[in-house]
Amino acid sequence: MASRIAAIQRGVFSRDSLWSDNAVLFYLALIVLVGHLLANASYGYQRDEFYYLTCGRHLAWGYVDHPPLTPVMANVSVWLFGNTVFALRFFPALAGALTVLVVGMVTRELGGNRFAQVAAVVSTMMAPLFIAANGLLMPISVDILVWTFSSYLVLRIIKYQQNHLWAVVGLTIGIGLLNKYNVLFFVFALVLGLAIAGPRRVFKSGWFWTGSVLAFLVVLPNLLWQAHHGWATLEFLHNMNRNVMSKISRPMFLVWQVLFLNPCGLLLWLAGLYFYMGTAEGRPYKVFGLIYLIILAFLIAANGKHYYLGAAYPMLFAAAPMGIMNIARQRRLKWDKVRNGYVGLLGAGSLLTFPAALPTLPADSSLRYELGRKWPSYAEILGWDELVAQVRNVYDSLPASERDRAAILTDNYGEAGAVDVLGERYGLPHAISGHNTYYLWGPGDYTGEVCITVGVPDDIVHKMFADVREADRITNHQRIKNLEYGRKIYICHKPRRPLQEMWPLLKHYD
Repeated sequence: MASRIAAIQRGVFSRDSLWSDNAVLFYLALIVLVGHLLANASYGYQRDEFYYLTCGRHLAWGYVDHPPLTPVMANVSVWLFGNTVFALRFFPALAGALTVLVVGMVTRELGGNRFAQVAAVVSTMMAPLFIAANGLLMPISVDILVWTFSSYLVLRIIKYQQNHLWAVVGLTIGIGLLNKYNVLFFVFALVLGLAIAGPRRVFKSGWFWTGSVLAFLVVLPNLLWQAHHGWATLEFLHNMNRNVMSKISRPMFLVWQVLFLNPCGLLLWLAGLYFYMGTAEGRPYKVFGLIYLIILAFLIAANGKHYYLGAAYPMLFAAAPMGIMNIARQRRLKWDKVRNGYVGLLGAGSLLTFPAALPTLPADSSLRYELGRKWPSYAEILGWDELVAQVRNVYDSLPASERDRAAILTDNYGEAGAVDVLGERYGLPHAISGHNTYYLWGPGDYTGEVCITVGVPDDIVHKMFADVREADRITNHQRIKNLEYGRKIYICHKPRRPLQEMWPLLKHYD
């Protein structure tokens, strides 16, 4: 027994095993994990992170604008590591590390050697969309992992006829739907792609339908929540389509696909698409090229958000080295030059886009503030401490007799979440808002006799209260014009009706 253990140890820790393909992929994944963990605590909360933390304090099977998994992750992060920015971003960093690991495994299954695996992983690692997605607590990090891992399983089903993996695909998709409804794009495109390109035999497999049932059972509690709350998410999506998506032009949608994925990476993921759609080696896996094209066509037609397609790109990056190798063979190009060009494209694109994708600059950096004026990823993480301090000053200015019954009413969940999370240190009461799920939580026991409004539009404030006094205007010392900058903070008395009756005036799902 001892000799067997010693033999296993020699195998695990031998020089060959430490530099095997699996080990190299693990090291790259570890770089992603550690890199994000080191960088992610260098800046403050983003508005959506406040919201997910607050939703985690109101656990449910659904919310107006997202499924339940992200608030659960927020809760688990706080429970494991404490209520810090570092803790909150652990799971997105882990999802990013697992994604690049799966990308390398996909490349290997497609016939890629070690260079191809490393090249595919690094292409994914350095894409700005993935850097940004894995740097904040957002559903998109897990969404990308779910699409990529599900595709890897489907690849194995096609290559090895391992139909029992459909059960795992079903469970993965079910979990993905509890994280982000965008997985439905993947499901639709996968089924349509299999119907067009095959192998159509999968539809005759009992395992395929077993996986479908498992996915439905996993997401069923969320569907029941939606039915109980009047399908709130459909109303939210309708409003978002009217107010947000319609503002995105189709040409700009395509431009953002290039910018989000690293401008110099355009040739790489196009080569991956070419591998699936235009080569003999990629023909058995044509479904993955079709998945991308089907979703692209749908989002362009529907004026979808430009980042909705992001989760489809890891499979293109995974196939990119084989696509480039195929082109090099056809054109009889020297591989050394092609390889050097590949590495050069990655390096050049990364230098251009990395600072904007992952805000790691020092807190007092003037460049950080300049980026904050131009890049949403910066603008949405600056100024929250000052906003909450301003609200605290207004709250403290109230007579002691009014503070105990004063409500803090905000326009959106970012402001409300900041008050709820950062305001605890000042003893501020929890905020109320009519925005998205905050609306469902209602005004609680507040009557509206004393109300501090934060960012609520003037017309609504005056419609609700007869006595309105401006107390402050939201600002920040960097003068970054984010969504809150310049909005008014009012002290309000004499509600025209009880707050419970006026609550529907504040409802906005968007």
